[in-house]
Amino acid sequence: MVKNVFLLVIPLCFFLNYRKYCNVLYDSYCQITPIFELEEREDGSLYGVGGSEFPVLEILSKYMPFSYELLIRKDYVFGNAQPNGEWTGMMGMLQRKEVDMAIGWVACSYKRQTIVDFSFPHIITADVFVTAAPKTLRREFPFLSPFQFLVWMILLTTLVCSGLALSALDIDRSGKVVKNFFKRWLAEIGRLAALFIGQGRYDRYQSGKVRAFMYLWSISKLILVFGYSTDLLAYLTVPVNETPLQTVQELRDAVVAGKYQFGLFKGVSHVDGLMGLKSGVLKDLADHIRNHPENRIASFEESIARIEAGNFAMMNMRLHFLYSAGRIGLEKFYMSRDSIGHNMVSVAFKKGFEHMEKINRIIIRMGECGITRKITKEMLFSARLKAPTLEHTDRNHSLTLSDLKTALWLVVSGEVLAVLCFALEIAIHRLQKNER
Repeated sequence: MVKNVFLLVIPLCFFLNYRKYCNVLYDSYCQITPIFELEEREDGSLYGVGGSEFPVLEILSKYMPFSYELLIRKDYVFGNAQPNGEWTGMMGMLQRKEVDMAIGWVACSYKRQTIVDFSFPHIITADVFVTAAPKTLRREFPFLSPFQFLVWMILLTTLVCSGLALSALDIDRSGKVVKNFFKRWLAEIGRLAALFIGQGRYDRYQSGKVRAFMYLWSISKLILVFGYSTDLLAYLTVPVNETPLQTVQELRDAVVAGKYQFGLFKGVSHVDGLMGLKSGVLKDLADHIRNHPENRIASFEESIARIEAGNFAMMNMRLHFLYSAGRIGLEKFYMSRDSIGHNMVSVAFKKGFEHMEKINRIIIRMGECGITRKITKEMLFSARLKAPTLEHTDRNHSLTLSDLKTALWLVVSGEVLAVLCFALEIAIHRLQKNER
């Protein structure tokens, strides 16, 4: 039986009763994403009380068995290789034999395996990007919004063509087209426009073929008018949200166009993989990180602040984000369904760890029995319970002056135009009177 006392390093913690260590970590981050929850004994030693990775450690220590002493790393870096061959963060502590094992959402990678031993992964999760929740779009010219610009152009063209058709159908019995065809064409366009807005009369059309044409035209008009009215009412009363970035290709296009910033955490495993790409969509994202080193985020708290500021996409493990952001409200964010990659979360040990085979058997058995899945579900459920309660707001609203501003502008513009025309007519009348 294994009786070793291991030195165990964890990435961050949540102190339930003591805060003096939070000058090393980010206190608000400790409260947001407790990967490992700790308390302090009277002698200053630490012991685990909860968190997403604590049950895994408890099962390993029980069935190996072994005891352990907890340490906290002093930087928020899981570990990346430096040009001199040394490693940062927890990987560096394992490389230097300062600790025996590291736990806390440590992702396995090929480069890390050259300096440490990883257990069989107990969590496999996708890397996604997270942006702020879509905002409600402002209604600019709402009375034009029910139809696209192309539809409006087609309607205008149809109105002109319908006037032409009516003028062509209105011929005398001798077969000759009536005189002043162009003027009659314009007049028919005006009459159709009046009928379209419900101001014209149908009784002037006496010819059978013209009336048949008008019946078909009227049916089409009713469909368009009812469709426009219902769509306009829905558009004015139901808020419309902006379309979020949903795929990696859309993210890449937005980043290249300068519309979005892209960031990731310092010291995570996918930094090396992303930076090593030579081509493809992800290479453009890697180039963006190289050109913007400030987008290598040091803490979850900082990433939340950048996301909420807008136009910022953050790369993160899917389960890690659901657990972390669940405590502050997932409705504040939008998580992509498209994945950038995948991570295998394991327990890291110093190179040459002699009990790795037994560790792997325990972790595999945890997966077969559904223990890992149960831990994950409970973790996500408890995180959602701790989220602040949001006030229910009705998405529908009454029409306001802002919604009707287009109609108001049309009325005001019409009044101004009428006054100008009236003044022009008076000026012309007086000019003609003086000439006489």
